[in-house]
Amino acid sequence: MIHISNNFISSTVHASVISELSKTFEDQLVIVPIRERAHEGKNTEGLVNVRFRFIYFNNKIIKFFPLLKVLLLSLRVHSLLSAAGKACGGRGKKLNVIAHNFWSDGTLAFFNSFFIPMRYMLVVRNTDINYFIARLPHYRWLMAWAIRRSEGLTFVSRSHYLRFKAQWPSLLAHAPKVEIIPNALSEWWLDNIVENPIARPAQVCFVGRFDANKNLVNLLNAAQIVRAAMPDFRLVLVGGDESELRATTGYACIPDFVEVRGRLQSEELLDVYRCSRVFVMPSFTETFGLVYLEALSQGCSVICSIGEGIDGMWEVPFIRAVDPKCVDALASDMMELINRFPEGIPVSWSVPEIRRFDWKRVADKYLEFFS
Repeated sequence: MIHISNNFISSTVHASVISELSKTFEDQLVIVPIRERAHEGKNTEGLVNVRFRFIYFNNKIIKFFPLLKVLLLSLRVHSLLSAAGKACGGRGKKLNVIAHNFWSDGTLAFFNSFFIPMRYMLVVRNTDINYFIARLPHYRWLMAWAIRRSEGLTFVSRSHYLRFKAQWPSLLAHAPKVEIIPNALSEWWLDNIVENPIARPAQVCFVGRFDANKNLVNLLNAAQIVRAAMPDFRLVLVGGDESELRATTGYACIPDFVEVRGRLQSEELLDVYRCSRVFVMPSFTETFGLVYLEALSQGCSVICSIGEGIDGMWEVPFIRAVDPKCVDALASDMMELINRFPEGIPVSWSVPEIRRFDWKRVADKYLEFFS
């Protein structure tokens, strides 16, 4: 199995899929384009029967020429794919390639498929939906061709599938196969699912990067409204420090009801979830986000953004989707969920539902594209 993963170093999701596939394949090759040499080797720990090839390229200027960029990278990875093709059995044998990002990785597989026998699948992610497909209409003919030559498309998020279907139905029509395959939780989280109700304080938590996309300024503005109505309300922010929070929100002084916890290990993070009634991440764009599943596994209600993250996956009262720009709606949903689920969400729903999200299921679904 061959993987092309442009963002392997920025997410552990790809490593989790590859690790599970290692139980089926004795040898996997992972090709990782990187923009900084210091990123070489990141997220490779603990992966067995896996070979990595990091391809360094300078992105400062070439990022403004997306087609030229993928053409040059296609040439850079050609020798690796060619060697893999010869090693897999030579004539008549085809490589199986997972392109973990539709544009950035999928075009590399597409161009090389004219010279190297291969079957490839395409994974549609956040940057594809919100940037490449949306902003490169002049290359959609090429995208359609790449889809048509592929084994099919998979979407990590149901909301992204629905947006793709509504906005670019002609592209979707070229796909030989379409699947929605969400990410999964590690065994550690699955082993620690909350199985009984827990009385919780009036606390809301956020877990993620402290950057503009996560929309922390509107979260803080909404929290101020909630605090005015609920004097015992607290907001816990995990994933950065106070200086990062001030920089991304413009708040010179962090309100006293807000606790900034930095970057936490799983055990500490579990305690944060179990002490919170609501998890909120009102990002402007989001593929899926494992933190949604982590929070649900620990009994938190969840607020995400309309058309992003886990929006549309379930029709249940403790998962809400809001307009990330609407502070009042965000505050209103936080207050309603705080009041409605003081002991967390029903474990009769969360335990069986969240247990379905294991990496073996994800790996098996990926393999179906090549069966």
